[in-house]
Amino acid sequence: MPRIHIVDERAPYLLVGRDDDQFAVVERRAGKLYPLHGGRREPEPPSDMGAEHAVAIGRGWCTESTARRVFEEVTTRYRTLAETLW
Repeated sequence: MPRIHIVDERAPYLLVGRDDDQFAVVERRAGKLYPLHGGRREPEPPSDMGAEHAVAIGRGWCTESTARRVFEEVTTRYRTLAETLW
């Protein structure tokens, strides 16, 4: 299994990459990883296996440019929502 590393972080989202040049976005809350999709989401442990599972359930692995675009979208939307609520 390829090792996973954090490429970028904007709470609560992580842009993660694998050794095989695949990238994805996951959410990290309370020390757990969550996939990016609506509805009920089960937490995954903060490990390579947990990240693999969260990504598989979410949008999946993709190129770095695609993952960065998704990362920008979700972090901008999150920031806008947080500012609106406050």
